Amino acid sequence: MKVLVHRIKKYWGIFIYFKKVNFLERLAYRFNLLWLMFGAGVQITLNLVFFNVIFSWVEKINDWEYHQVLMIAGTVWFLEGICWTFFGFFNALRKHIRQGQLDGILIKPIDGQFLELIYRGDLENFVDTFLGLGVIIFAAWHTDLTGLGLFLGVVGYSITLFNALVIICSISMILNTIAFWTIESGTSQYLVNSILRAGQYPTDIFKGKVFQLILASVLPIAFVGTVPAKIFFGGFNLWLVLGSTSIALIFLGLSRLIWRKGLDRYASASS
Repeated sequence: MKVLVHRIKKYWGIFIYFKKVNFLERLAYRFNLLWLMFGAGVQITLNLVFFNVIFSWVEKINDWEYHQVLMIAGTVWFLEGICWTFFGFFNALRKHIRQGQLDGILIKPIDGQFLELIYRGDLENFVDTFLGLGVIIFAAWHTDLTGLGLFLGVVGYSITLFNALVIICSISMILNTIAFWTIESGTSQYLVNSILRAGQYPTDIFKGKVFQLILASVLPIAFVGTVPAKIFFGGFNLWLVLGSTSIALIFLGLSRLIWRKGLDRYASASS
């Protein structure tokens, strides 16, 4: 137990150190940082305008009301902000492979995949996190749940929110790890962005059982925003929580497996 606690403290300390470095790098160019933050804020604002225009014409979208859809969108924006702000969506890996800098990562006495995950952080995307959280709180204020039901809804939402973060990070790691085979896989982030864009809408609006199955397993978009919102507004659902946890563990395991396969293929810059 002591070894585990020591290991957690060690990794947490390394994470904090890297984030301090990331943030100081961004703060060195304040105007550029402010401009990027402004752009991120405008993007979310335009999305909110879009949702308001849609719901000015209809009351529901496939049984999803305005505030419920906002909960989905806010959840996705919040998670996207977290992934960019603290993990840089694993995008540093491509550069490290191409320029041979991965050697320096791998020789350190710490897990290489973990170091790659935390290596980059984009402070400007904290705007997404902040605004996404604001939208979540605003939408949550309109739930019909009270008392124990509300408490369980919040617990279920929190668990599935964490699982969604693991799913997004794992998918990003899997797609970027393709760089071990292609050297340059710039399309990886476009694929991740496409998943997130689709995830900010209720997956119930997509017709077809086969398509629904794909959105729940192969590309688990449903577990990013829709499932957490369903649990919060509809009440705690053990099966959804277990399903979300299972999908998160599967994709985390896949990301680990593909990372190791990629390392087997990696040609060191010194070789």
